[in-house]
Amino acid sequence: MDNNADLESSTSKKGTNPDQPSLKFVKKRAGEAMSDDQSHPGALDHRTKDLEHPLHDVTGDVKTELKDSRLLALAGEIISTIQQPYVILDRELRLRLGNSAFHANFSVDEKDARNEVLFRLANGQWDLPPVRSMLERVLKQREPVDNIQVEYVSPQAQRCTVRMTARPFPVDADRLDLVLLAIEIVNVDSTSQAFDVTGERPSELGMQTPQKDEFLALLSHELRNPMAPIASALELLGLQPNESKTQQHARAIIERQVRQLKRVIDDLQEVSRMSRGAIQIEKVRCPLREIVDNAIEDVRPLLEQFGHQLETSIQPHSIWLEADPARLEQVLANLLSNAAKFTNPGGRVSLTVRATGDQCEIHVVDTGVGIEPELMPRIFDSFTTGNRLHDRTNGGLGIGLSLAKRLVELHGGRINVISAPGQGSDFGFFLPLSASPQHRVVVRGKESKGRVDSSLKVMIVDDNEDGAQTLGMLLLQLGYEALTVHDGPTSIEAALDYRPDVIILDIGLPGLNGYEVAKKLRQQPEFEKVLIVAMTGYGDDNDRQRSIESGINHHLIKPSDLEKLQRILDEVER
Repeated sequence: MDNNADLESSTSKKGTNPDQPSLKFVKKRAGEAMSDDQSHPGALDHRTKDLEHPLHDVTGDVKTELKDSRLLALAGEIISTIQQPYVILDRELRLRLGNSAFHANFSVDEKDARNEVLFRLANGQWDLPPVRSMLERVLKQREPVDNIQVEYVSPQAQRCTVRMTARPFPVDADRLDLVLLAIEIVNVDSTSQAFDVTGERPSELGMQTPQKDEFLALLSHELRNPMAPIASALELLGLQPNESKTQQHARAIIERQVRQLKRVIDDLQEVSRMSRGAIQIEKVRCPLREIVDNAIEDVRPLLEQFGHQLETSIQPHSIWLEADPARLEQVLANLLSNAAKFTNPGGRVSLTVRATGDQCEIHVVDTGVGIEPELMPRIFDSFTTGNRLHDRTNGGLGIGLSLAKRLVELHGGRINVISAPGQGSDFGFFLPLSASPQHRVVVRGKESKGRVDSSLKVMIVDDNEDGAQTLGMLLLQLGYEALTVHDGPTSIEAALDYRPDVIILDIGLPGLNGYEVAKKLRQQPEFEKVLIVAMTGYGDDNDRQRSIESGINHHLIKPSDLEKLQRILDEVER
């Protein structure tokens, strides 16, 4: 036998003494010679005091593992028959099994969750002091704990009250192997119908699934399609001379309602983006004053509708940010819009902008109804509408503040609120400053709409005939030439014949979709430099990326801003 060997094994064979020791491994001290009696299995026991490590009984581990697997299988069979959410945890509180009711009601992916510590699931939403105390008691004292009630908030800000019961398994065993955890859904927040309390299946809109995202995208698209011709018709009416006061008043009402509907549709799309973590920002160095001015202009009709007085205090010297101007304008417009909607007519809304140290502060303060104390801890949660659920005069889906918080945080900032019932609200957000640019930046202001003298030829491709015709009429009224086409294959033939300077292209077309039309046209030498503008109800980041890949120059969302479209057309003429 080699005296330098580190390990020696002795095996139990069939037909030998049943009392003979089972498979064991012995580690010898370095430099120690192996005596003859060490090679005999029966001599192992009296040598253990000389070993660096105690003997390790592999058979015992195998038996324990078999026992654990059988217990787990047994527990799994039990909970699979129960409609109430149930999970099985091991001694380290890792999730070993969950029944279908648990995975469905709490939107937990079975493969991702297996062997994950309970407190790490759903971005830590189960990491609550009462839950920790309950499970610690079960682990240490090996006794059941009943009826611990907690409030669960999902990663998508869906909220419900649950009652939890934990049991050691098997019961009355010397050694705790598993923990059975029952979760009873007691109450669902009335503003967040995400849980099916029967345990049979989840409420479909509460599930964060690709099907739900696809549904929201399709819904947004279908709602945008009829809005586009309405918006174009309104613009067209506004260009007509000798409009009576009654006509002006009626048109103003329709414009306000279209803007409100557009905001609701935008919110629908943002719900999908937030649930997938797909909100992105594109930072550039920009002056804050321009963002503030645009947000005020966007909300001014709403402020005038309620008869509010707007007071502004904006620091005179330029404040520069490294930011996404469109997204920050969205944040500020949302706060100003909320201030207008939740302040009684004839109230006051004030906007303060100032730089302090290395950050800027923006405050929107109103004299409105304020916020209930019980609502304050979750005012920035999605779908939070407080006690306004049945009073829908102010509209909205309850995601504006949640979106604002997310956008501010993506800019490296923070947002807070100070409020009390009947005492108004003060929403403030804080953003890091950027150094002012050394070169002069010329910012082009908004231009007034009016007729232009142009020979620019525009081809409009949209299967919504009302949408194509109203936009065509509007462009004709503005002085452009226009041709309308209503399907993909015909648009290619018409483009070769008409030779437009600009093509305004819907994406959801029959025959060939807009991406395919753009690709085929770009293959023709005469269309390499023609400006192609997508005007569509599809506005997700993936849709914009596909536009770029198809050779489309601009991606506008229906109903498009006429001034934005005019600026694009002006660039072609220059």
